[in-house]
Amino acid sequence: MALSTQTASTSFPSTESAPRWKHDVFLSFRGADTRKEKLKRWRAALNTVASLSGWDSKNYECERELITVIVKCVWNKVHPTITLSDSKDKGNMGTEAIKGPKSLPDSLRILKWGWYPSRFLPGSYRPNLLTELDMKNSKLVRLWDGKQDLPYLKSINLHGSKNLTKTPDLTSIPNLEALCLSYCTGSVRINPATV
Repeated sequence: MALSTQTASTSFPSTESAPRWKHDVFLSFRGADTRKEKLKRWRAALNTVASLSGWDSKNYECERELITVIVKCVWNKVHPTITLSDSKDKGNMGTEAIKGPKSLPDSLRILKWGWYPSRFLPGSYRPNLLTELDMKNSKLVRLWDGKQDLPYLKSINLHGSKNLTKTPDLTSIPNLEALCLSYCTGSVRINPATV
């Protein structure tokens, strides 16, 4: 049997504008506070997820830090990204980084690589799923030969790429919102098809 609103509201002081139980989702119908119980279940679930994923929740100072690490890991698996920092700041990264990669995964959505060491992207790389290309201060001469179908690419940042000589054909990039070629001091030729 349901209580009417009038009956329920008479049991509360008249100073409250609305009965508290209508808005507090943590109170059961008996008036017991279930927050502690839910918090215990949340922590148990978090520890289970952490242990299944290979993390030890004891290695983290707070739950927020552990959740952040788990979310970043899941995000990186769903949205693969390559991000490499400036090799000058990180010390010697090995000969692989100096020569540049032999291949890149075609599933990349974001490619951020400051100071990219090679003059060209790998010939086998097909960036059809790419949404962001950020290669500041790279040694790139050009991004790729010919026309690439890039329906998802929204941003190209080649700021400071002093060796850049030719821009790609931008007609095949319908959703491009930003193109940064600032401080590309080489003789950059704009692809005539894009003008």
